[in-house]
Amino acid sequence: MNGCISDSLEILTDMLDETIKKFDADIIEIGSIHIDNIQEEIQKTINEKLQEPIGRLVKKLKEDENLTIEDIKLIEKWVIGDAEFYTRMENNLIDWIAECKRLFNVLSHYTYKGIEEDENKLLALGAILTDLKFTLNDVIRYSEALNRVDKFRTLTRGGAPNAETKRLIAEIIEKKAIFD
Repeated sequence: MNGCISDSLEILTDMLDETIKKFDADIIEIGSIHIDNIQEEIQKTINEKLQEPIGRLVKKLKEDENLTIEDIKLIEKWVIGDAEFYTRMENNLIDWIAECKRLFNVLSHYTYKGIEEDENKLLALGAILTDLKFTLNDVIRYSEALNRVDKFRTLTRGGAPNAETKRLIAEIIEKKAIFD
């Protein structure tokens, strides 16, 4: 994707605004591809902006040097920044949980013996399970992001990290970073 992110977002929002009105799944899927491209561009931009300071930080971690508050903030931004921002801005979790509970309740009406004989009930059950699967995926994605933030915070809690923790953090950073 060439150009600036804001231009790409403007194209995306215009395209999705029009396609949602038409309810055309094929065109909406193209929007999804654009979203992936913009996310890659965002990650590339972040990598470029932070590559030098992250490189210095990895060296500092590997050499067991003392970390500054700014170092810790940079580590958090690099390792869990995306997950932390996602969990802060996501506002549908309560709705997703309520929908899961509603669907669990609906499923209880399909637990009787002989349901296999009723094709319409089976089709309805399949639709309910499809809806439940997608809703659970939303809850899972949120939970994974929250767990990632919590695990990282647990790893770095308690003051200055020891040499082993610094080594682990350096490995985590290197797995996410692309250094030249």
